Amino acid sequence: MSGKPSYVQSSLTTLLLVALSMSLAPVTAFVCLLCHVCQDVHRPIETAKLWIRLVRETTGSRSSDRTVLITGGRTTKSLVLIRAFSKAGWRVILAEESQWGNLAASRWSNAVDRYYPLPDPSQSSADKAEYFRRLKYIIAIECVNLWLPCSSAGASVEDAHLADHIRSSGSHCRVFLPTETQMEDLHWKDRFETLCRLLDMPVPEAQTVTSIDQAVTFLHSSTSTHRFLAKSLGLDDVGRGDMTLLPLQTPQETRAHFERLSVAPSKQTPYVLQRYVSGHEYCTHAAVSDGKILSFVACRSNDMLMRYVDLSHHEPNVATQAWQWTETFLQRWQTHLTERGSPQASFTGHISFDFIREPTEETLYAIECNPRVHTAVTLFDDKSALASSYLYETEISPPPRVMAKSWLVHSVPLAAFNTLPQSLRTAASRLHPRLFRDRKWHDVTASPMPGMNVLALLGRHAVGLEKDAVFDACDPLPFFVLAHVQWPWFLLRVAFSGRGWDRANVSTSRIFTC
Repeated sequence: MSGKPSYVQSSLTTLLLVALSMSLAPVTAFVCLLCHVCQDVHRPIETAKLWIRLVRETTGSRSSDRTVLITGGRTTKSLVLIRAFSKAGWRVILAEESQWGNLAASRWSNAVDRYYPLPDPSQSSADKAEYFRRLKYIIAIECVNLWLPCSSAGASVEDAHLADHIRSSGSHCRVFLPTETQMEDLHWKDRFETLCRLLDMPVPEAQTVTSIDQAVTFLHSSTSTHRFLAKSLGLDDVGRGDMTLLPLQTPQETRAHFERLSVAPSKQTPYVLQRYVSGHEYCTHAAVSDGKILSFVACRSNDMLMRYVDLSHHEPNVATQAWQWTETFLQRWQTHLTERGSPQASFTGHISFDFIREPTEETLYAIECNPRVHTAVTLFDDKSALASSYLYETEISPPPRVMAKSWLVHSVPLAAFNTLPQSLRTAASRLHPRLFRDRKWHDVTASPMPGMNVLALLGRHAVGLEKDAVFDACDPLPFFVLAHVQWPWFLLRVAFSGRGWDRANVSTSRIFTC
């Protein structure tokens, strides 16, 4: 694992990134202004719709159209769904935790009719209660017909709990979420691994431990010849990227490794020791209604994916295998729940799996499940079809040869680094241990590609070989806000807090502090 950056290293990197953002702001502003002028000339209908939305926001009047509530407004995936439902004629309400949402790029989309701030449900029981109350108020006052959460992992179980309450209350609002029990079975790594074994789905060998002693004993007394990865069951930004293969040479070294972790194994924070499987990583996104897959896409993956490529074009056999794995899992789970007499046997909601494909066995091993919208939804270019799939339960997939999606806010700084003379690059590479990593040319997840400079990167976007996941000529303001307001402020806020940062994910607006 790469060394952790110090606070000074992180702060210097932050200042350089913010300075780059501010220097490019006039260019981005000019491009956005040009897009607005072209819209005014060529798309008067869109301009009229924007004015109508502004009037609604000012007067507080409600449309009789269908209304969708989308939460998790700081993420790119929420912006994709916002634009999709707006294009399909829905009225779009956006909500996000106030500490993230007030400057979130999606809030400034012309597809958003109204925005509501929310409290952070993970802070305290009082905040959680207020979070529930606020969402129920929004659903009632805005006559919401459909609630689609794009919330973070930390709010997933809370959202499912509220969804159960809304369903049982006879509300007119349809919630696209599983039950709380189903959510917990998928969300928690140990419960998901147990469920997969119950359903006879391939998963790596795993062991849950609640202390360092248990971990060391299992790793050094196991008859297995495999190596293991240690994964915290809770949210652990610092340890998330730790790919140390265990056990180490001696029990003492293994113990010392666990003692250095930011969050050690305990009854409050259990760990899963999961067998390491070599091979390529893959991720999927699926929207499911009553056990039926409505939309599905699979991508090559890595520890922090910033370039999404539709697998059906590059590795169609693996894409088919991932779809079959997902369908089989849902069918077996529904059969199991039905046999147990569960009141809710079928699954409704979003489900995303992380796989590793063992090359010799050609087997897909599920290493994690995220019962949430996945950022891979950016590959659905036909926005109207994406929204309609939720309403009419039609099956869709990305169009053939869909452009790869990436984030210029992420790739331009790295491409600028590639433009520097070799002597400066060598010196600058010491600035942040995790900022500049070696990539291979055949790695389709690399963003930018190794050695690619800014002009080459922008050229790929200009000729249609790649597309920014946020920029839309009909809705350019979110891109400007992301690049020059939201992201600089998030980085500066971490610096002001006195903490360093290890990694930063532009797509989810998540900064992994250390």
